[in-house]
Amino acid sequence: MLQCLCSLKPSPNSIAKFISDQPYLSLLENNCTTMKDLKKIHAQLIKTSHVNDIIAASRVLAFSASPAGDMNYAYLVFTQIENPNLFSWNTIIRGFSQSSNPQIAISLFIDMLIDSSVQPEGLTYPSVFKAYAQLGLACDGKQLHGRVIKLGLDYDQFIRNTITYMYANCGLLSEAWRMFDEELELDIVAWNSMVIGLAKCGEIDEAKRLFNKMVSRNTVSWNSMISGLTYCKCGNVEKPLQVFRTSPKERLSCWNAMILGLATNGCEQEAIQLFSDLESESQTRLCRSMPINEDAIIWGSLLSACRKHGNVDMAKRAAKHVIELDPAESSGYVLTSNVYAATRQFEEAIKQGLLMKKKQLEKEPGCSLTEVNGEVHEFVSGGRLHPQAKELYSVLDELKLRLQ
Repeated sequence: MLQCLCSLKPSPNSIAKFISDQPYLSLLENNCTTMKDLKKIHAQLIKTSHVNDIIAASRVLAFSASPAGDMNYAYLVFTQIENPNLFSWNTIIRGFSQSSNPQIAISLFIDMLIDSSVQPEGLTYPSVFKAYAQLGLACDGKQLHGRVIKLGLDYDQFIRNTITYMYANCGLLSEAWRMFDEELELDIVAWNSMVIGLAKCGEIDEAKRLFNKMVSRNTVSWNSMISGLTYCKCGNVEKPLQVFRTSPKERLSCWNAMILGLATNGCEQEAIQLFSDLESESQTRLCRSMPINEDAIIWGSLLSACRKHGNVDMAKRAAKHVIELDPAESSGYVLTSNVYAATRQFEEAIKQGLLMKKKQLEKEPGCSLTEVNGEVHEFVSGGRLHPQAKELYSVLDELKLRLQ
């Protein structure tokens, strides 16, 4: 086990000096961009025993738990730290709260409360509330909210924002409104949380009222409004288009929200046309040295539109970009195969499946989450691992018979 003396709390100056004195830590700080880089540096830190120092261990953990990292590796690093300090606990909990396994963040938080000599502080709680929000467990989050009130932390703006987001995201709008007072000078995060929650629950007029009242807006604000109007007003894309036309055009995610909204509402030709407008905008901005570079999400949205519209040529182009931008993602092959199948080009459709097999890619099964009596249930397409799978399939079979 790699031991770290985590009870020490080094000053910022000593941290900077320690890093500058250690070449491998300097590399980690300034030149590490991938997990491959990190593992090489981590191996050298282990060889030189520098990983035993809390500063070194913290830096390795921080990168591993970042969006560019690997949470499995981060957890391994964390378990090798003896007596983790507050920074280590906060880092691993925050990493899992933003991952596909937010329930681990909650488990770690409970471990911290029960087994650790280090107790949670202000920066710990927002990550746990985010995990509850992602899992749809606002009822459990209420208990943590009570603890925050007892500790006198409920007026911390960062904590308050994440509590508001949890309630709004889980559909407990009355609880969210109690946390939110539109007459106060709240920051943009609080306003966005309410707009997102209201739009998600179908309260689109109230969401629009708050949106119009916002003093300042960021990308999240615009995306929430465009997406909310698109999905809550199914088939009516004029209102989201009105919002889109007034949004800052340099924000790529606004284009993506609108293109995806058009594609999923049967307006595939309009989605493809909007993408052409984006390319024109990109060329114009390129002349001004302000390019808009289409990302995998934009190309994926376009590919989805092509699948429904049967535009094979554009689908090929979109799929090529999706695969180039994210080679490990299977959606480019799957959607392209669907486009070919829809246009009865079955041989080409089969080729996409063979390419996936050759590159050892697997299609991610569809899944959905639902909360029943405070417990979140996950259902995977074709899955039978749910403890009540037998009863569920029995009900489905009965429904099929009734519908026939």
